[in-house]
This record gives sequence, C-alpha cells and structure tokens, in this order.
Amino acid sequence: MEIIKVPMIGLSEESAIVASYSVKVGDTVEIGDTLFSIENGKATYDVASEVAGTVLAILIEEGDEVPVQTPAIVVGEPGEEYVPEGGAAPVAAVEAAPAETSAAAPVADQALTPESLQSMLGTESQGAAPVAGGHIPASPRARALAERSGLDLSLVTQMTGPDGIIIERDVMASLDKAGQAPAAEVATKPAPAAQAVPAPTRADQIVKAVDVTYQDRKMSPARRAIADNLLAATNEMAQASMTTSFDATGILALRKKFKASNDPVIQGIGLGDMVYYAVTRVVKDFPFFNAHIIKDTYIVREFDHVQLGVAVDTPKGLLVPVVRNADLLTLGELSQEIKRLSGQCRDGNIDPALLQGASITVSNMGNAAAETFIPIVNPPQVAIVGICRIDYRVRESKDGGIELYKAMPLALTIDHRVSDGTPSGKFMAMICYYLENFTELLAKG
Repeated sequence: MEIIKVPMIGLSEESAIVASYSVKVGDTVEIGDTLFSIENGKATYDVASEVAGTVLAILIEEGDEVPVQTPAIVVGEPGEEYVPEGGAAPVAAVEAAPAETSAAAPVADQALTPESLQSMLGTESQGAAPVAGGHIPASPRARALAERSGLDLSLVTQMTGPDGIIIERDVMASLDKAGQAPAAEVATKPAPAAQAVPAPTRADQIVKAVDVTYQDRKMSPARRAIADNLLAATNEMAQASMTTSFDATGILALRKKFKASNDPVIQGIGLGDMVYYAVTRVVKDFPFFNAHIIKDTYIVREFDHVQLGVAVDTPKGLLVPVVRNADLLTLGELSQEIKRLSGQCRDGNIDPALLQGASITVSNMGNAAAETFIPIVNPPQVAIVGICRIDYRVRESKDGGIELYKAMPLALTIDHRVSDGTPSGKFMAMICYYLENFTELLAKG
C-alpha cells in the first residue's frame, strides 16, 4: 500500500490546493498515470502515481488547500483497506448507504389551511418569527403566492432573502414539502372582486423587485497569491513613484527595420524588448535599484547581475517569470528568452523556480491602452519600471513652429527606504536617453 502525498512545488511553498482528481476510488492505475492536479497560486501541476495498483481512498476534497506532504490518495492491492491514523473505520470499506426517505403522498384536491399545512410540514418545524407588531417580513411576490395557496407565512421555515426576509422561492419550498403545487387550481377562499388597477409597467416591476440575486465567487489560487503580495507590498514599504516620457521616434524606426530582416530572431524584437534591454544596462549604474531589502533589517542586498522580472498576463492572473543574468544577454537573446518564459506562463507549465528571485521588474501595459499607471513594487525588490502606451505629444519644432511626435511614457516606483527622488530621476533620465539613442546603447553592448 502506498500513500501519495501533496508534493512541495517551488522552493518556499508551504501549501497547495487540490484542483482536481483524474481518478476515483476503485480505478486501476499504472506508474506514471496522473492522479490529481494541484495549484500553488502560480501554476497548475499534475501529480503522477509512483506505483501500480488500485485507488483505495481519496483523502482530500477537490478545492481544499492543505499543507504540503498531506496524504492525498492511497494506492494498493484490490481488497486492501486503508485505516487512517487514530484507528478510524477503514476508508475504502466505508460506503454511505443511501438514505431511506418517505414522503407523504401529495394532496391534490385539499385546500391548504394553516392546520393542514402544519400537519404536512411537521409540528416540529420552526417557521418565520414575526417582528415587532406581529408582521412577518416577506417580499410582495412571496406574500401574494402564500395568500393564493392558503399558506400561513409563519409556517415557512426557509428565509433566504436579504436580511432574512421570506422570498418567493421560500414559499415554493414549503409548498413542495407539503406536496402541494402552488398552482391556480389550489382551493382558496373566494376573493372579493378587486377594483381595476393599471397593470404595472416593466419599469415598475424592475425597480420594485425585492428579490436581489447575486453569486459569491471564490478567488482563484493565483488571484489569492497576487492579493497577498500586493497587500504585503503596500503595508511593508514606503513606495514612491514618478513618471516621465521619451521620444519614441527612433525605436519605432528601428522596430520597422527589425521587421524587415530575414532573421526570425531579429524580426521578433519588439518595442518592449528594447525597454527591457535598456533597463538591464542602465540599472548596473544604479545598483541600489537592482537589489532586495532584507525584511526586518537595514540590509540592502545588491546583485552582481540583473535578474529581470517580466510581468506576464495569463488566464490565471499575473505571473512574473525571471530572466536570469539578463544583463549578459544580447538584445535578440533577451527577446527570445522573454517570449519562451511568457509562453510557459500562459500554458501553465512554468518551472516554479523561475517565478522567484527577480532583482528588478518591468511591467508592460503598452498593449493594454494604459496612458500611464503606477506599478507596485513586489517585495523584497525595491524598484519596478512600467511601460505605458505610445501616444502623440506636442513640442516646439526647430523652426519655432509646433510639431507632433510619438512619445512613450515610463513609470518608476521605488522603495523610498532605499533611495530618494533625485537618484530615481537620474535613473529614468538615463533610460530615456538610451531609448532615444538606442544604437549607442547597442554599441556599448
């Protein structure tokens, strides 16, 4: 008998969520067959069987978050019984017997009086308690249905409306339990002739509706991880931000030349790649931005090389893969590596180790129509650069007139504990200079 446990994924994960099972109790599995999938907030991973045999027990419910190394599935020989620690009943041998139910036959032609309904619903049921003045809170539709069906609202045991009021489906539930459909043929006392009133308009029905509907949605594991990180970022550091922009005419022209190349690597170099490249070169002159601040200390760890975090939007939320030693890569190599890691993030098969250890991050919102935005530093990093959408700006031309040009805004957020505004401004100014004179940056290597 083999107990398959929830494995550790990544270097620092302490728990995981069991996303789904690929087997059920009684299934035969071979070595390498997928048993279940887990999520750690960043990606999904399949857990394969290390033994051949029969699934004897499933110990964790789908969707549960448990510590790593928690027993999840038991695989053994057919007929074996798994006994949990503590001497509980054998899991594989215990199977809930179907509950026996008995229901009173519906009374088709009997009028629903409070006495008959009390008998049908059971005298032990506690109905709605009246509020002050003896009034039972119920929506107009619920009250009308109860009156048509001869149902005393005090016998309704389910109150699911806002603030615990009775709504129409609660009355329906009580009538169903009594075996009586709330149809027009239910016998009721003749009602006095009602005076003609104008039919309610569609707008009247909408604005006077009491039944408010909604759906509660649990955050996905990835969204929960993002939420925790963002909350930690805003609580743990003194963040300061600034924005600037540069003339993008030069890199736009260079991008056009790259697209005309016969080399597919050069063809794939985009505007964002050029910004990533510039950041990896310029930050070497500002080592306090290529750094971590050690939590609960006054120690700043400056890295020898740039471990570039690249924010990637995925169906499961934002992931930040890390390009190792990005300052040593050529422009083409950097572009290819970013594309490779981004693809793995979107496919959900990125190595967890590649989602940790960035020394500085760049977030590109240029394709998301963001004219400007303020990125949030991801601790323990101390700086993040944001790329915004290219837009037209106006400036004075050389002949004294007015001209339009295309500008790309950039944003910078830093941990103010590590540096101040002036070094931040110089850092951004140097990035902008080299993006306006990109061939000079390429010549420097």
